[in-house]
Formats: sequence, structure tokens, C-alpha cells
Amino acid sequence: MPLWAPNGRELFYWVDNRIMSVPVSMGETLEIGNPVGIFDYEPNSVSWGMTYDVSPDGTWFVGEQRDPTAPPVEIEVVLNWFEELKQRVPVK
Repeated sequence: MPLWAPNGRELFYWVDNRIMSVPVSMGETLEIGNPVGIFDYEPNSVSWGMTYDVSPDGTWFVGEQRDPTAPPVEIEVVLNWFEELKQRVPVK
């Protein structure tokens, strides 16, 4: 889940339940600095796609956070639901 800082000089990414920051300079050559962990982050395990973002001024982040005390989330997949719907609610 890489994410550019609004100023384009820093790249954020998520690894080992930590948001990392690495300075990037793109001149005649690409220069990549040393990565630094900036905070712990454990998103909800059922999320797909980007789970965090950085503010337009680059001073704060927003993201989902998993509640470790919450029960596990269950997903129920229903197949052929339209056929069952037609049986339960006949079309006149």
C-alpha cells in the first residue's frame, strides 16, 4: 500500500504492521533515503484496497484501525440469490 506524500518527496508504505516513511529525491538520478517507521498500523484484516491516507498538507494520517477486542468479522456469500428472490417474491 504505497502512498506518496503530497509534496512528492516522501513515500509512505505499510510493512510488518508499521507505516514507514522514506525520503525520495528525483533529479537527474533517483535518490532514496533510509526508511523510518513512523507509527504502528494494523488495518482491519477484511479490507481490500487502500486503508489509509495522508492529509493534503502531509501533517496527519487517517485510516481504519482494527479493534483487537472485537469478535472476528464473518462474511456470508450467497449464491443464486436472484433465483431465491424470485421464489420468495413472485413477479405479477
